[in-house]
Amino acid sequence: VGGCLKCFFEVFGEWEWPRPVLLKKIREEPPEGWAKMQVWNPGGNRWDGRHLMPIVTPCYPSMNSSYNVGKGQLRRMEFEIKRGREVLEKIFSRGKKGEDAGWEEFFRETNFFNRFSNFLEVRCCARNGSDFRRWHRWVESKLRILIAGLEMAVEQGVEPHPFAKFFDVQSMGTREKQGEVCGTSFFIGLRSLRANGDIVDLSFCTNEFLYAVSNWEERQQGMEIFVQGVSGGGGL
Repeated sequence: VGGCLKCFFEVFGEWEWPRPVLLKKIREEPPEGWAKMQVWNPGGNRWDGRHLMPIVTPCYPSMNSSYNVGKGQLRRMEFEIKRGREVLEKIFSRGKKGEDAGWEEFFRETNFFNRFSNFLEVRCCARNGSDFRRWHRWVESKLRILIAGLEMAVEQGVEPHPFAKFFDVQSMGTREKQGEVCGTSFFIGLRSLRANGDIVDLSFCTNEFLYAVSNWEERQQGMEIFVQGVSGGGGL
């Protein structure tokens, strides 16, 4: 098992995206008795050609299973794969010396919240569980707009690193501070590319997301969305 893990991280630690991952050659024509369907074709389809991390399914019709990976997600995965490879190299080196391999280091939780000084928090909440589930699904479906918008901030000196996990928030007050609500938060690490550390206004990156979320036809009273900057360094 350890050898398989080491092979995985070595291969993808050097993988040159958007070179596609293929288990077999893409089949252009359908099997006998099948209707012809569109297959993943970056040369003939301009949308397919924009994919950053193509991992192509082997069965007809071949599709990119990671079509929704953006620059921020790819950046984060490349970092974690590189980190995993470095940890595995240390584990195997210790094993060759007859020392304790220390596999717990490989399975240790990420230190994501200690790697950045600033974060963008997206918090959605509702007044009851039923409304919250519907609202959360809607907000989650629109996060790609926010993440794509934040890529424009790179030109302003800020590099976004989204963390693919939601954190439940207990007993948050609504904007009117009335009652208790159900809520969850999503975080995006912000790495400054500027030496002087100047403050950057990210509202131009978040406005489209907030507009798309807030104008949902099924939105009910108490369904709230907040985007705010928070300081990091202490973990969660």
